[in-house]
Amino acid sequence: MRPLLILRPEPGASATEARARTMGLNPISVPLFKTTPIAWTAPDLRTIDAVLVTSAAAMRHGGSALKELHTKPLFAVGEASASAARAVGFSDISVGIADGAALLLLAAQAGHQRIVHLAGQDHRSLSHANITLETKIVYAATPLEPPPVLQKYLAEPCIVMVHSPRAAAYLATLCSSREQVTLIAISAPAAKSAGSGWAGCYIAHTPHDNVMLALAAQVCENEKS
Repeated sequence: MRPLLILRPEPGASATEARARTMGLNPISVPLFKTTPIAWTAPDLRTIDAVLVTSAAAMRHGGSALKELHTKPLFAVGEASASAARAVGFSDISVGIADGAALLLLAAQAGHQRIVHLAGQDHRSLSHANITLETKIVYAATPLEPPPVLQKYLAEPCIVMVHSPRAAAYLATLCSSREQVTLIAISAPAAKSAGSGWAGCYIAHTPHDNVMLALAAQVCENEKS
């Protein structure tokens, strides 16, 4: 079975690897980024109605300032972000199953008009006609030097999961010969950032890790038939 390369930062890489193993896949974690906190201050509670998070990393790196926001409703993309929010003290949590734009729409439908988005330094800008959105940068994803073993895997038939447009673009710079590499992309923007020339490129219908793993399993199953 072809190796399944996981490029996302820790601890997400190890979590994905563990899930992949339970599915009978052949995962190998090769994180290309490291997430680190960025100092920030919470907004005046009188100026916001709710909190929005699109990544669990925002909760892991938010620090003590998160406590000031615990009384506000929180909207999270995916159960991983929601679980991370619960772990740091949030209780009124709504979970979206799509992306940040859909989550913002969900918040608007709930009647919220002033929202703070806790985000990474590299993030997708969001907007909604009926919402005033304030973005607070609480973490950064710093590129890591790829280990030599990565080039070995990329030179042979393999499947690679890319969890962001930035990771896809970084991978593209590392992989000059792409004919044996199949991509599993978390979104259409991630697939676009990877460029062309790959053996195949499959895009998750919703931007979640489990959906990407299901696609990887499907690719491996198709090879057997």
